[in-house]
Amino acid sequence: MDFPGSRNHLWPMLLSMTRDRTTWLCLPLALVLILMVPVRGGAQATPYVPNLDPVYQDLDGLIAAGWVRTAIAGLRPYSRLTVARMVVEARANVTRDGGFQSQYLREALDRLERAFAPEIHALCVGEGASCAPLTDYAMLRSATADATWADSPGRRISTSYGDVANEYIDAELNPLVQKNQGRVLADGGTLGGEALVDFGLGTLLSVQIRPRVWATASPGDGSNLGITLLEGYARGLLGNLAVEVGRNHVSRGYGREAGPTLSHNARGLDLVRISLDRPARLPWVLRVLGPVGASALLADMGGNSDTPHSKLVVFQGSLKPHPNLELGATLLNHQGGGSGPSATFVERLQDVFLIYPQGKEISDKVIEAAARLTFPAAGLQLYMEVLTTDDHDLLSSPDQALVTEAVWVVGASVSGLGTEGRTQLWVEARRAGVRPHTHHQFTSGLTLDGRIIGDAMGPLGKGLAAGVDWRGSRHTVGLLGAVERYNGADRYEDISGDGRFAWVRTLDRPDEIRIRVMGDWVVDAEPRGFGTSVRVGYEHVTHSAFTTRGRSNFLAQVKLGYHW
Repeated sequence: MDFPGSRNHLWPMLLSMTRDRTTWLCLPLALVLILMVPVRGGAQATPYVPNLDPVYQDLDGLIAAGWVRTAIAGLRPYSRLTVARMVVEARANVTRDGGFQSQYLREALDRLERAFAPEIHALCVGEGASCAPLTDYAMLRSATADATWADSPGRRISTSYGDVANEYIDAELNPLVQKNQGRVLADGGTLGGEALVDFGLGTLLSVQIRPRVWATASPGDGSNLGITLLEGYARGLLGNLAVEVGRNHVSRGYGREAGPTLSHNARGLDLVRISLDRPARLPWVLRVLGPVGASALLADMGGNSDTPHSKLVVFQGSLKPHPNLELGATLLNHQGGGSGPSATFVERLQDVFLIYPQGKEISDKVIEAAARLTFPAAGLQLYMEVLTTDDHDLLSSPDQALVTEAVWVVGASVSGLGTEGRTQLWVEARRAGVRPHTHHQFTSGLTLDGRIIGDAMGPLGKGLAAGVDWRGSRHTVGLLGAVERYNGADRYEDISGDGRFAWVRTLDRPDEIRIRVMGDWVVDAEPRGFGTSVRVGYEHVTHSAFTTRGRSNFLAQVKLGYHW
């Protein structure tokens, strides 16, 4: 039996403390603080709502309509108590402004109030409100079984460097069966089952565990059986600071797949993370920046790479200077590992905080900027995200920094369409340069178990996707169409002879073109009981793997779950 989601990740991260004591000093300190420091201000350490939960669709509708004005939409997941605060805010704004005009939003808020009733009662809001603080509990929140059939082989993602046609990113492209937080779906048949379990120790500590078991049968790989830990972490509060230790899915961005730095494509990170439990206000004149959200994490990148157990340091921040405008930034640093460049602890710390000069290259750096503008009266959202990697010539060579080294995501959505406001239309364009996910010292790139942790399209790709979603009282129907073009023919070479590099085309292989259609039908539990979903997908690939061949890919998936 294989354990791909558990082996070489969480436990080696913990055990590596004995070999890398300085780097991981914050891990035992974080555990001590979680267990010994009391929670202040009436906050409670509730677990997170997983990032792909349908709850976020209802929340996004309320945020887009302007009923939740303090939410930081770009940093997720949200804790259950955070969702409860948003629900209370929405109800207060709706009551003050005279009620909903949309039947869908009315139903969405009712659903959220029922689903998060214990957390809402724990907030003790309103004069004379009944209070029911959360006590010790162990709760099975959901159990789900799924069956998937796919005829969709993956393709290696590759970029070349110098004169050697080498693989400089250990990842696979397979859009029909990926973008699912690292779940294993075979080119063949897959049966899976997973459960979500939450534990609470009063206001002090919460724990969430989400194991998944699966079995695959593939013509090429035969039969396999595995166990994956999708989520498994402990979370505590230190005033308004949340501290979590373990495995969790953290995303950044406004797009359908989250953002270009941390998306829904790969499995969760084995991490230590500190974040603001709820948006804060900066002091003095900085209060004009509005609500602020921030987080910092240290993660282990696992053993399945060319630089096993390299470390990821990520700082994220967002602010809302206006209720309709959100700005965000991310700084990512990838360094260390079994075969990575050596450095002292001080050098690593200087590198993380961009203190130069340093005299050596020891890391891959990524910086991302993001913005989202909403027009609540029209239900319109516009967003933009751009990522550039390890480039120190942003001002002197903007073409390199913002084109050949960058990922761009630009999108728009309009919701509240139809007489009952149940329809949403969206469109999203993406463009990825040559080296946004990899670096010459880290030849596996920013990947976990063969999945890119950021933009799932990978390098040298352009894509346009659009779709329509309809949300009923219990039924949701979604339709997606996408066109993507991939270029596998660029090389990174010294073409001037003086050490200056440029991206040049040295081959003229045909571009791979993927045209994809996917449909989803979901029946929700209301708010508890059985829920089902059906997904079907078709993809036509022209010049598959940059050859003269073409092929068609298919997917069919059925899920059945029970929610408590």
